[in-house]
Amino acid sequence: TDSYRIFMLVIPQVNVIRTTDALIETSQMISALGTKLQTRINTAGSEGGNVSALNTLMADLVSKISDAQIKAQSASTVVSTLKPDQGDQATITANKQAFSTARADLKVARTDLGTARTDAQKIINALKDMKVSAGATASTTVGKK
Repeated sequence: TDSYRIFMLVIPQVNVIRTTDALIETSQMISALGTKLQTRINTAGSEGGNVSALNTLMADLVSKISDAQIKAQSASTVVSTLKPDQGDQATITANKQAFSTARADLKVARTDLGTARTDAQKIINALKDMKVSAGATASTTVGKK
């Protein structure tokens, strides 16, 4: 059975990296949306609208996206260097700890992207109320594992 132990490493490792890629792609889509929304916020501000609350939401959106990307990349880095345990208890323990850390980072990244999406939706709704065309929708979904 020791020769099949590699699957205890490879399958979870691939799952973490796949999830990391999806989270980074989602963060890039929300970031692109944020860029468009910032343009609309600037337009609303130049037209005399009170955009201080929108700027606060935008700052939170940017912060959450950045944190999500850092956490996702951290999860990928943690698991990419793991080695098969070959039955060694110390390596088994180290691998389990690494996967636990990676899963915690991915959970934080998902939560951050969910918050960023919510911020984007609030900005879009506020811009609609101000009669400024948002020009984009917050239709990006954050998958749950």
